[in-house]
Amino acid sequence: WRMFWKTYFFLMVAITIAGILLPTFLSLDNSNELSSSDVYEGFVLMPLYIAQLVGLFGYAYARSIATRRSWQLIFGASIAEALWMLYGFISEVSLAEIGTMFVVGLGVTIVPLYLVLFMGLYAYAFRSPELWTKAT
Repeated sequence: WRMFWKTYFFLMVAITIAGILLPTFLSLDNSNELSSSDVYEGFVLMPLYIAQLVGLFGYAYARSIATRRSWQLIFGASIAEALWMLYGFISEVSLAEIGTMFVVGLGVTIVPLYLVLFMGLYAYAFRSPELWTKAT
């Protein structure tokens, strides 16, 4: 399983870097520029994304980083951020506007990635007592 988590960690690093860099270079529509609120939101969420990657690193490489309580809080913040993004997506975009296949594609790609992320962060924060007993 460690090899799975190490591979997943590097996949998420690549996806996170692409998610940060691609919107600055690519635009789906020339008239659809990034608004200042989108840029601000990206900078506000950046520490959470970095913390998620650090947590995945700690879990994949069996390293205790910071405290168990901090990872429990980061796990909760990650769930809250995912729900907030889902709410924002549902409230701002209509299904007729983007199409059913796009929503199915998101469900097939993004949902499993998030579920595995949450499983790793949950296991790191709540289900790794041997890791945290070593640290104290």
